[in-house]
Amino acid sequence: MAAAKCPSNTTEWQSSCFSFYANATGFADAELICAQTGGHLASIHDGFANALLALKKILEEANKHFHESTITDFWIGATNLLGSKAWNWTDGSGIDFTDWKKGEPQNISGSNCAALSISDGYWTAEDCFKSKPFSCSTSTTPTYPLTANCSQGWTYFAPTHSCYGVNAGGPLNSWTVSENYCEKNVSHLPSIHSFAEYQFILSKFKYFLSI
Repeated sequence: MAAAKCPSNTTEWQSSCFSFYANATGFADAELICAQTGGHLASIHDGFANALLALKKILEEANKHFHESTITDFWIGATNLLGSKAWNWTDGSGIDFTDWKKGEPQNISGSNCAALSISDGYWTAEDCFKSKPFSCSTSTTPTYPLTANCSQGWTYFAPTHSCYGVNAGGPLNSWTVSENYCEKNVSHLPSIHSFAEYQFILSKFKYFLSI
């Protein structure tokens, strides 16, 4: 399965494409613009992504896009306005990594949206109506239906959007003979890209050995 690629004007990290917008606007309007491009305001889930945005690419982009001398930070997708007092990302994911500046987020009325500093990479809670440039993130991981119709004897696995079959009771063969057998059935021997996929294949193999 071919992996999706990020557009040339974005920054790729793991399964996300980050883009940068110089036009300063409020948090809500920034999220709307991101949504119109199929994404959300940038969500950051590990220190590597934060460093990439804050200390590497952002400093480079600052020279290209965030060039106004008064601009010191930009909107990211963290907010505590999504139905609870807890901070979450606008893409619906929970906060599993933070890089708040010391003393942040301050419990100040109206400071409900997070901005990332282009000078030190730390986050601050800001007034959501302030106009700031912003960063969006879109996922390169396609979403697939939870169920699909496979040929009889095959089982669907949603994370890879693929059907898997086991040659139960068949003779032991070499890799080449096995691949040829798969090709005759319009398939291939599986290439495993995650622990979840490995566990799924192992469970199917053990099941057919037991019957």
